[in-house]
Amino acid sequence: MELLNVGCGSLLFDYATNIDIIEDKDLNIIQGFADELGYEPNSVDVIYMLCPYDYYPLDSSAYTVLKTDGLLVLTGHYQNEHFREAWLASETMLESLGFQTVSKNKYCRPEFRGSTNCNGKPISSDRLKQLVLKKIPDNNRETALKKLQERR
Repeated sequence: MELLNVGCGSLLFDYATNIDIIEDKDLNIIQGFADELGYEPNSVDVIYMLCPYDYYPLDSSAYTVLKTDGLLVLTGHYQNEHFREAWLASETMLESLGFQTVSKNKYCRPEFRGSTNCNGKPISSDRLKQLVLKKIPDNNRETALKKLQERR
């Protein structure tokens, strides 16, 4: 099973490939970007994205590299515009982008607690929310992406 922890920062998972914009071989973090994950299409089972910064998860390369029925686990807080866009997306919009909501939780799983913003300040665990999306075959993804980008 292939699992990616994209934008891992200092929160590393032993069971996943940890990817961040800054490589750190001592911590087993490989350099990568959400928009260019460098994996084969339909090759990844689960992608974790914690507090996405400087990329929008719904139009990152996550869709391309996820297998059909693969999961995109987004965790963040409402003040983060990159997370908020996904959190507020209607089911119709998500489906047109090739995703289906599996769960939407006001509080996230414990392993994400102790997270920090990109400035290093801790994020209160009661502010973290979690959205789990499943990849479905897209109907009209390119048109939906254009509409999403126009709204920004």
